Amino acid sequence: MPKRYFLFITFVLPGFLLFGQEAPGRQPEGRAHSAGLNASPLLVQLIPFNRSNPKVLGPYFITYRVYTDKNRAFRLALGWDVDASFSADEAQSHFNFRMGVERRRKIAERWSYSMGWDVAVSAGDFNLPGEKEVDSGFIGLGPTWGFEFFLNRSVSLSTEVSLWGGLDLNEGIPRLQVVPPVALFLNVWRPRKKK
Repeated sequence: MPKRYFLFITFVLPGFLLFGQEAPGRQPEGRAHSAGLNASPLLVQLIPFNRSNPKVLGPYFITYRVYTDKNRAFRLALGWDVDASFSADEAQSHFNFRMGVERRRKIAERWSYSMGWDVAVSAGDFNLPGEKEVDSGFIGLGPTWGFEFFLNRSVSLSTEVSLWGGLDLNEGIPRLQVVPPVALFLNVWRPRKKK
């Protein structure tokens, strides 16, 4: 079989089959669940982005959101890393948890913007570049802003930035903490059942 037929069957024909599918990028509407996983560890293995430590990828590894009909959500996020040896030579362990509310607004067909308020608890560190040597506890609250790109109605990519105001539990002093958008989340969306 000539190479041009092979190339046509391999690359062009599957594209024609996709035309009958749902338009890409449509966002879910109404009540939905969204579960997200920090995809940065996989990306750093493929494209290192000049990172010296591939485990320093933001405070949260999993997220979960429950949306209402009005694009408002209750949200949770959790991140942890426990060093089994607890030796001083290894990176420090951390545990991060946040809980709050969010409102999502559609910007374009595939893009949305979100703003939320969360309560955060951290033990160890926030797992951010340049802060792995900081060992402290933190409790606080603050706003979070995020952007999300929808590949289709069921899958999206998102990132967010947070500004926390709270209390450093080790020193007992007020602390302002910025969590930059260092993580890329892969989110899976599922509609909620009608009541």
